Amino acid sequence: MDDWQDTAFSNRHVHNRIGKQGRGKGGKANGAFNVQRALGTYEVKCAAAGKVLRSAASDSQGLGSLEIYTLNELGNALIGELIMPGVLNGTVLMAGSRKTMKIAIEHLRPEESESEESEESEVDEVATHEETIDSPKVRDDDDEVSDAGPDDDDDDNDEESTPHDQVDEFEKNSFRTPKFWLKWQGQVTAQAGDDGVTDGLVTDSGYLVFSGNTCERFNGTLSCSTLDWHNVKITGFKMRSKPARDFAVQWTHDAET
Repeated sequence: MDDWQDTAFSNRHVHNRIGKQGRGKGGKANGAFNVQRALGTYEVKCAAAGKVLRSAASDSQGLGSLEIYTLNELGNALIGELIMPGVLNGTVLMAGSRKTMKIAIEHLRPEESESEESEESEVDEVATHEETIDSPKVRDDDDEVSDAGPDDDDDDNDEESTPHDQVDEFEKNSFRTPKFWLKWQGQVTAQAGDDGVTDGLVTDSGYLVFSGNTCERFNGTLSCSTLDWHNVKITGFKMRSKPARDFAVQWTHDAET
């Protein structure tokens, strides 16, 4: 539809989560993995994209770019943008495991939904409080549970972390040769109409394996059901390293597949 950008996307601005303390711990060029080394601009080659463009009588060679901007707010995934001119473009999330990816995506839910969940929680608490007033014995039991709950405070403290802690945690979830599950969401511009409007958002997956901890090159796969791509090969090399940059994340859960 014409106004899909206004109605479909939920925007969340992600600030730079990486400070000076996030620098690598190894002095060697390919030492311990440092998430900052993954940040930057990469040239991406994809033969399948070139085939799509040739069928559209385009002179492009199937070249694109991958921008890796920064860590997400949780510090457990990288955020970027994949652009393949004339084929597709979208927001990219990269995480060290499928489980971590699910957590990262869940955190991108619109704030409105979070408010609704909070309101529902408050309603439940009111209902529970009313039941407690009518049931003194239940209230006494609850008091005993409450008195025995220092572990809850420990859990709250564990959730609080500094950007330095987030970088350390991300390193622990990474591999010697950095490997990432990839999720992307955006538009398939290859199927846009004459007016440039696409059918809507597409969400799909991929996988990246860097050649080493310097993150200079990678091999990987990319899927796009709309283009009938199933783990098509992509390769990339870093054109330039860049510091962490703020990025307005665009993601909608209604478009997930």
